[in-house]
Amino acid sequence: MKFKLFFLVVVILLAATACSEEQGDVVDNKITNPAIEYPEEMPKAPPNLKVAVDGIEVSAILGAHAWSYFDEEENARVSVEAETISPLEIAMNQKAPPVNETAVIELRFEKEPNSYGFYIWGSKHRMKGPYSKIILDESTGKTVYEVVAAWEQGTAHYVFSLTIE
Repeated sequence: MKFKLFFLVVVILLAATACSEEQGDVVDNKITNPAIEYPEEMPKAPPNLKVAVDGIEVSAILGAHAWSYFDEEENARVSVEAETISPLEIAMNQKAPPVNETAVIELRFEKEPNSYGFYIWGSKHRMKGPYSKIILDESTGKTVYEVVAAWEQGTAHYVFSLTIE
């Protein structure tokens, strides 16, 4: 009877061990999971944006964003959410190059987003949009534009201004 019980316990333990699946490899006392794949280069912040106005580059200012990346040192995914002041306040001291309604505007992202859209901020904190392209014939004077771009890693808001003549 004791032999049968011992044999049954050994068989159950062997079956349990054989059925368990290895979840990852241990490297430097850390468990790595081969099922999770991350791109080789996951930037820790949203890509930069330059706005070209008739060939002259203007830097867009990074505003609010939600971004995530894989931290190899911690072997973990990190998420960052940042809030900022309104686009009008961000653009208050930004130079606004003069343009006319025939100007060619080009967005130059450091890494092309999956999608993006535009908002136009008026002088009374009103926002118009979203638009799929920049509209220059809305009004004259300093106009603040907000670009909202999305990647797999998150979303970022950029601000730039132009003086429409």
